[in-house]
Amino acid sequence: MTAPSPPVLDERGPLISVVIPVHDGARYLASAIASAVGQTYRPIEIIVVDDGSTDDSAAIARTVPGVRVISQTQQGPAAARNTGIRESTGGLVAFLDSDDTWLPGKLAAQAGYLAQHPGVGYVLCRLKNILVEGTARPPWLNPLHLATDPVAESLCAMLIRRAVLDDVGLLDTQYPIGEDTDWFMRARDRGIEAGCVDAVLVHRRVHAANLSHRAPTLRAGIMMRIARSSIARRKSAQPAK
Repeated sequence: MTAPSPPVLDERGPLISVVIPVHDGARYLASAIASAVGQTYRPIEIIVVDDGSTDDSAAIARTVPGVRVISQTQQGPAAARNTGIRESTGGLVAFLDSDDTWLPGKLAAQAGYLAQHPGVGYVLCRLKNILVEGTARPPWLNPLHLATDPVAESLCAMLIRRAVLDDVGLLDTQYPIGEDTDWFMRARDRGIEAGCVDAVLVHRRVHAANLSHRAPTLRAGIMMRIARSSIARRKSAQPAK
């Protein structure tokens, strides 16, 4: 990762497409959308992909002026994000989970960073994990990451150039969880350079309805599959002896 640098932002910068996938996320969706709408960076487009929700998620999203809502049958979070990517038009793309929030300067800081570092394909930031009251810490969450604010290799902490997203490819829909880990491994295997804004710009809610919270055994197996796929890619890329 390149060292952080103070962001400098031209407010006439490129359009940023914000993709928010949601499935039965009515409880927190309004605050997630509000944190995107409230970004200091302009211009942005906000696309909410309703992945077969049975609650009021789509209706909540449609109450917000300027937000585009796309509804589809339930196909999983990777497919929902991919739909948002295909429908978006910005030169930069950001993802926000329906139960998380951004600080107001998130996109401005990261867009400024990319403007200063043309060789960087995507930029991350620090993330604060917030345990919802009554929620036990899930096995996948390092206790230190509750006491500190780690640099997050997480889609909701990323701003990426569309050209890099096109190069690495869409999210792999074979993974019901862990599709973000797979994508970051594919990006590293292709030699994509990452940067970081050294500030907390994302608040992630950790609660019992998180997919990864509910499926620790499934998560472990998927992480192994993803690691093996990365090893196979790197081996195939090595020149024959």
